[in-house]
Amino acid sequence: LGPVPDTEPPTVPTNLTASTRSATSVTLTWTASTDNVGVTGYHVRRDAVIVATVTGTSYIDSGLTPGTTYQYRVRAFDAAGNTSAYTAPLSVVTLTGGDTTPPTAPTDLQLVSKTSVTVTISWTASTDNVGVAGYQVLRGGSPVGTTTGTGFTDQNLTPGTQYVYTVRAYDASGNYSAASVPLTVVTDAAPGQQPGPVLTEGEVRITGGSSGYADLRQSVVNIAFRLTAAGTASVKIYSLRGRLVWQGSRTLAQAGQDSLDWRGVSSEGESVPAGVYVAVVKGPGVDTRKKIVITR
Repeated sequence: LGPVPDTEPPTVPTNLTASTRSATSVTLTWTASTDNVGVTGYHVRRDAVIVATVTGTSYIDSGLTPGTTYQYRVRAFDAAGNTSAYTAPLSVVTLTGGDTTPPTAPTDLQLVSKTSVTVTISWTASTDNVGVAGYQVLRGGSPVGTTTGTGFTDQNLTPGTQYVYTVRAYDASGNYSAASVPLTVVTDAAPGQQPGPVLTEGEVRITGGSSGYADLRQSVVNIAFRLTAAGTASVKIYSLRGRLVWQGSRTLAQAGQDSLDWRGVSSEGESVPAGVYVAVVKGPGVDTRKKIVITR
């Protein structure tokens, strides 16, 4: 029997709200959806166009026209490509008058330092016709924090994982600049853990044992892959009978390498028995099946 596909869509996001608005921007927030495997992200639609794909539950839509009515909807999607229905439409009117000039985009975004669980970045200050109020830091397109200075430390990250950062400036009137040029950072390996291999485009490699054998008394199974374009990589583990045992996903803002660890448990958190399993990895430029033999 072949793998059983995931065809169940996420639930519809709820409580779509415009938490703040200015003459040229609207900040949207909503309550997270749920899914039988896991929610990968959300599509934000303004009027008839999808304007953003984010992994979090908020989005700032900028560059709008003062005194204009916009209609927003949000839907969730999972790694298998299933999408929820859209939320009910939310109508928002931008403010009129006042300062409508956004700051310039931050420049020279660079890595200052990193560990296995933190990344510190810095950038050159933006300018504004009135004054810059602060900066919004985004990881993978989703906001992770704000600061009034020109540096930020992102914490509680996953060792040996690739992250993509951008920064936007904003002023007191709620005008947001364009995003900076993206900065890609890979966190250090965990103490005692060797960094993973550099893969070629479209390559998938499984480590945690030799020749596809993984002894979970000694290590986890690491499934590394390199995407050829921005997008979501899904990793599904099946039994030889085609039963979906576990699933995970990673979303990359640009082409690059990432990985997922499988600890030999089901999606319900129960240890799987020793035996042969099949890892199915799909994403931009990747469609691969690999055998994993679990010993205990």
